[in-house]
Amino acid sequence: MIWSDAGGTFTANESSVRRLFRSDLLTPEGLYTELREAADVASCAATVNTWVHEGLLLHVNIGSAPGARDIAVIRSFHGARFLTHDKDFYLENVHCEGGITWALHFDAVAARNIVGVNCGFRYSASSNPTALQDFARVRRTNGLVAFFDCAASGGAKDGWSFHEDGTPGMHVRCRAVPVGAMGSGRRFPAMVLPRMTGCGRSYWAAILVCRAMASKCM
Repeated sequence: MIWSDAGGTFTANESSVRRLFRSDLLTPEGLYTELREAADVASCAATVNTWVHEGLLLHVNIGSAPGARDIAVIRSFHGARFLTHDKDFYLENVHCEGGITWALHFDAVAARNIVGVNCGFRYSASSNPTALQDFARVRRTNGLVAFFDCAASGGAKDGWSFHEDGTPGMHVRCRAVPVGAMGSGRRFPAMVLPRMTGCGRSYWAAILVCRAMASKCM
């Protein structure tokens, strides 16, 4: 991004802004540091690590001129959103940041398996940024839902949301899935999944599913 000195703030032309983060300053969890939205331009100019949107201009104050890649802007776009897809789904090395309806979202009623390996889902922002939500959400699935070596930043609960929602048979298996405090102010250790419906399949069963689905990468 190209920033212009506005005297107290730096500005860029950016629309549909929901949340801002400093990518040059990481939290103890290794996540981007979120900037607080100010009430107006004057408040932004007076307070370091804040931002405000004015017309077509985005104002930022981090105490100095931002570098071209120092600010991460979460805009009003969907992340990896699958509302009607109802087939087996395999993700590997997929890292999705942003999304106004979860960074990763499966919603269709389906009998299928969903497997993710070495993926990350972070920095989601709903249409109302004050309404916290989890970053990866899987609903209404009859089958195996497995994530290995994946990460989701903390949202309304813990970053991960698994709901049967009247479709029994969801079996969740997670291994090494750390979550951070982004968006919730709390940090949960790996494997703390309060809404997990069950671990009905073993790790090795999940690996077999991964191998069977390897040709279906999306």
